[in-house]
Amino acid sequence: MNSARPDPDWPLFGMVDDARPALQAALAEGPAALATIIALGGGGPRPVGTQMVFGAHGISGFLSGGCIEADVEGHARRCLDDGRPRRLVYGEGSPWPDIRLLCGARIEILVERILPDDPAATTLLALTRARTPAVWTSDGETRVCAETPPQ
Repeated sequence: MNSARPDPDWPLFGMVDDARPALQAALAEGPAALATIIALGGGGPRPVGTQMVFGAHGISGFLSGGCIEADVEGHARRCLDDGRPRRLVYGEGSPWPDIRLLCGARIEILVERILPDDPAATTLLALTRARTPAVWTSDGETRVCAETPPQ
C-alpha cells in the first residue's frame, strides 16, 4: 500500500475546487486516483461533480466537511494499488455505519485509477491548456473526455 508518507493537515490541501492542476501534477509522477461525487441525497456540503485527486506525493480537494476524506483516501490508495474502481456510499445505505455525515446527506463517490497515458486525461489536460470547456464521462473503467459543444 502507498500509505508510508504522512498526509498534510486537511485544511491545507482541501481548499481547491479545480482538480485539473492537481491531476496533471499527480500524473507527472505516475498513476493517480480520482474520487468524484456522482450522486447526492439530502443536500451535502459539495455538489455532484466535486473531485479529489490522490497522487504519489499529494492530495488535493475535498468532498465533504471533513467527515469522509480520510476514509476515501484509504479506498483511493487501494485503488491505486489494484486498479479496481470503487463506488463508495456514505450516509443512508452505507456499509460503514461508524462514519457519520454531520449534514445528514447521502454521498455516493466513484474512485478510479488514472494512468499517465490515459487518453481521456490527455484530452482533458490538452483542452485545459487551450482554455476550452470539456465534458468528462466515466464509469470507473472507461473514460471519455470531449470538448463541450458550443451553445
